[in-house]
Amino acid sequence: MNGRRAPGRQPVRIGLVISVPVFEDFYPRHGVSREDYLARYDSDWICYYTRLLVRAGFELTWYLFSRAVARAETHRHAPTGARVRFLPASPLYNWWTVRLPWIHHFSLHLATLSRGFLHELRADPPELLYVQDYESGRFDVVSLLAARLGIPVVGQFHGGHSPARWPLRALRRWALRRAALILSPNTDEHRRVCGTHGLSGARAQLFPNPVPVFAVPDREGAEVKREAGIPRAHRYVLFLGRLDANKGVDLLLAAHRELARRFPDLHLVVAGDGPDLEALRRAAEGLPRVHFLGWVASRPRVHALLGGAEAVACPSGEEAFCYVAAEAMTAARPVVASAVGGLKDLVLDGVTGSLIPPRDPAALGAALARLVDDPAASARMGAAGRARIEREFAEDVLVPRLVALLHRAAGCARPACEPA
Repeated sequence: MNGRRAPGRQPVRIGLVISVPVFEDFYPRHGVSREDYLARYDSDWICYYTRLLVRAGFELTWYLFSRAVARAETHRHAPTGARVRFLPASPLYNWWTVRLPWIHHFSLHLATLSRGFLHELRADPPELLYVQDYESGRFDVVSLLAARLGIPVVGQFHGGHSPARWPLRALRRWALRRAALILSPNTDEHRRVCGTHGLSGARAQLFPNPVPVFAVPDREGAEVKREAGIPRAHRYVLFLGRLDANKGVDLLLAAHRELARRFPDLHLVVAGDGPDLEALRRAAEGLPRVHFLGWVASRPRVHALLGGAEAVACPSGEEAFCYVAAEAMTAARPVVASAVGGLKDLVLDGVTGSLIPPRDPAALGAALARLVDDPAASARMGAAGRARIEREFAEDVLVPRLVALLHRAAGCARPACEPA
């Protein structure tokens, strides 16, 4: 596994371990069957990163745990071309999570403690195991199995966390210190994981997520406004994302009450789905000019929504990176965001948008009002945001670095590993 990679040998084979405990407990709840997932699903981090890595010459296999299979099954994910291995989840997961729901913090440990997974890694070992979230029990268990089999592990941060009094803290520290590579997407998280667990050197890297750069969308947003029922001469502020307590849409609704009074042509567009949808609809009753569009899966439609907005609001309580803010900047729109996590790294206050204290609807409303009231400043910030993405976060800037890091983690010299 170590040493220079022989010329002409096949691409580095990466096993991507997805952080969802079991398939049936996540995707079907969002209306995605296994058939839909394999044939059409194409809207999350896994799909995007797989495309990046396949284009860079890697070979990807996804490991997904399932309650619906008795033995491993192989499929192909049509949108990305990734090989998909559905593996039987451990019976421990099925038993404990049904009878003791409070044990959810251990659910990823339990689901991953699968003989089928160990057999899979023994029979067809990848050259690198890439775990979606190093702050998860799955990372701990994968690290144990990989150490037994001599497979290097890469851990990425995807927003997970452990309770403050975590009984398996020593295992997490061991797994992080053993990893071939740890990738943190923002400065705060990089400092936290290095300081808490004593990581240093080349194996612990601050690495923001690469951002695809697309053409600047139409600023008029005529088609978007027509679909939402917004008069063409009116304007809108946009929220795009999952509707849950962390995303702060309740704060945006509170801020919109005053914004709607001050700007009679201003609408609020909420595009997304999630557990708080119905509660947010009820909270919006009586507020003027609020539009709920539901989940928007089409990237061209997402880009059109972003391009037509006066500003994009990201009032989250926590964010590891925030692709919505990055895409808004790529669309040359200013962003108003909470000063947390990856948003602090993306948004330059007063340059590409505004950073506000988290959970502060008054500050959120004031920042949005300044942008709505000054279209010239809004345009300048939007242009500065796009330039920042192109300069520091674009795929062609970051992907070569990611490729080099993964080749090094796999134990091979970079020039000999690159595809011809």
